[in-house]
Parts: sequence; C-alpha cells; structure tokens
Amino acid sequence: MDISSIKYMVIGNPARHSLSPVMQNAAFELIGEGAVYGYRELDIDDLDSFAEFAAKNLKGFNITAPYKRDIMRFCGEIDAEALEADSVNTVKIVDGVMYGYSTDGYGLLKALEYELKIDVPESEIVIVGAGGAASAAAVALKHYGVKHITIANRSLGKAEKLAAMVDGSAVALEDKAKLIPFLSSAAVVINSTSLGLKPGDPSPLDKSEIEICRSIFDMVYLPTELQRVAIELGIPVANGLAMLLYQGAKAFEIWTGKTAPVEAMRCALYHEAERRRKL
Repeated sequence: MDISSIKYMVIGNPARHSLSPVMQNAAFELIGEGAVYGYRELDIDDLDSFAEFAAKNLKGFNITAPYKRDIMRFCGEIDAEALEADSVNTVKIVDGVMYGYSTDGYGLLKALEYELKIDVPESEIVIVGAGGAASAAAVALKHYGVKHITIANRSLGKAEKLAAMVDGSAVALEDKAKLIPFLSSAAVVINSTSLGLKPGDPSPLDKSEIEICRSIFDMVYLPTELQRVAIELGIPVANGLAMLLYQGAKAFEIWTGKTAPVEAMRCALYHEAERRRKL
C-alpha cells in the first residue's frame, strides 16, 4: 500500500490486528477512491505528533483502545453523544480542524439486535469495564431506554463514575457476592475491556461467573478466552465483528456524506476474519 495515498486510518495500541482497513477499503474502493485506509500503532507520547500529521494529511481516522479519551483534547469540536460518553472513536478532519464523534454505541445497539436478538429497552445489561468503549456503550444504551445498566470494573471508583452518568449500578469485579446477582439477571453481559486483543490474555470473568450468564457479547472480535469458555459452556456468545461493522459504516458516512455500502463491508470483514482464523 502506498502510504502517500492514505487519507484515513485507525490508530491505537495495538492496531496492526485491526480489520478496519479491509472493511473500509472495500467501501472506499466501491465509491472509486481506492485503498485509502491504513493503520498506525502509537505510544501515548506519539499522539501530539500524530495529531499534527493528521491535521495536514488525513481526512479522518478511527481510534481504538487505549486512546478514545486522550484524542479528545485535539478535537476542535465534539459531538454531543461523544462528549457525554467522554469517548471519541471517529474523527473527521475539515480544513485542518478535527471533529470528534462516537459511533461505538450505534454499532453496539445494531450488533446486539443482529447477533443476539436482544430487546434492549426491556433488558438489564452488565458492562464489564469502564473505559471509553464502556462509556460509549452505556450512554447509547441509556438513550435507547435500557431497563438497567450495571458497570463491573476492577476499579470501583471508575465503575461508580460511569454508573452515575447513566443512573445505573456499580460493582467491583473482585466483589463476587455482589457481582453474581447482576450477572445472572442480565439479558446480556458485555465485555468492553481490551482483554483478548493480545495472545494469552485472560478472560475478564472466571468460569464460574461465565456459566451463570444468559448471553455474552465480547467487543473484541478476535477469538478470546472469554468466548472460548462461553462456547464450551453452551452460553450464547457473539464477538465484536458486527459491532465493528456498524460503527465502521457510521464512521464512513460521517467522513464521506454517502450511504455506507454495508453489505460490501460485511462481506470483506467476515471473509478476512475467517481467513485469519485459518492461519
């Protein structure tokens, strides 16, 4: 890929695993722009220089863990939902000015409906994690009228802060006695942590906790220990591919003003995911 042709990309750490380039390039090629979407792995100290580069050379970019909050300080304007969620995963650049959006919540809602047939307004939902993806998810679920949201996180303080934003409950992951009832009553337990992005990562929940879940949605779209155990136990589980698809389609529309070719993006995304599984 000619780096000079790149006008969009995904940034994060890690980012080289991302399926976004395959999916987005299928869409951009369909509208005649060619393969203009790439990726870049960054350390936190690289964000300032990247922002300067992006303002001069890119039309937009996506942000994955762990920089969905850090990128906000470079945005000249931030969409109301992203501001409420304190998370930006999509940036559009116009005349060197960065405009921040969050498409994660939209992607999650579409994925829960598509993959697990979850009736969100009637459901109790547990979100594991309290980072940028969790914030976007919780805010979107609140706006969609979810019955109750529980935030489960290693740091109770962070869980409480996010839970307060959505009138939900907070529980520390280590507090098994309090955690178990929330897990068992939830229609779906959502993993928003990055555990699973790196080989050998453990599951955020242990086997005894997974087996009482009614269904699990793992935002990580790679095979993870959480998904493996859920499948072994016969628990309905979906990975983050559908969420990636729909948040990516929304980002494409923000950047281009055109209707996203969702089926072309889906075909490219799932084909590449399957190819990698066989490697």
